[in-house]
Amino acid sequence: MTSKEKSGSSETESATPQPNDTQDKRHDWWRPVALLAAIMVILVLAKVFGIGERLGELRDWIHGLGPWGPVAFVFLYSAAVVAAIPGSALTVAAGALFGSVLGVILVINAATLGRFDAVDIVEADDAKQVEKAAMIIRAYGHSTTETLVATPWKEFLAML
Repeated sequence: MTSKEKSGSSETESATPQPNDTQDKRHDWWRPVALLAAIMVILVLAKVFGIGERLGELRDWIHGLGPWGPVAFVFLYSAAVVAAIPGSALTVAAGALFGSVLGVILVINAATLGRFDAVDIVEADDAKQVEKAAMIIRAYGHSTTETLVATPWKEFLAML
C-alpha cells in the first residue's frame, strides 16, 4: 500500500482548480483607474480655482516679508497641522521657497510646533477626572493627549 492510498488522496483531488492570484488581479483593474481619475479631478479643480496663481501670490508675499518670511511660513504650516490639512504640498512649497536645507529645517520645526498649537487646559481635583477629560478630548478627534501636572501659582510661590 502506498502513502497516497493510506491518506485517501487521489490525483483528481489535487487537480481541482484553486483560486489563484490571476483571478484576484482581474477584479482589481478599477484601482489604478480610480487613482488616475482622482488625480485628474484634483488637477482640474486646481486649474478651475487658480491654485497655481494663488501659490504664486503666497510666494511673493512670503518673499516680500524679507527675513520674516520663514517665520510666517512656520506659522502657516503649524496652523495647517492644527487644521489637519495634509502637509505634502506645503513641504514641497518650503523646498521651492527656501531651498532644500532651510525648507527641511522649517518644515520639521513647523510640524513639531503645530502639534502643540492646540492645548486643552483642564483643572481637576484628582487623576480620575483628568483621565476622563483626556478620553473626552480624544473622542473629539485628538489622536494623542498629554497630561501634565501643574502646580497652582500660590502653592508654587509658597514652595519658594
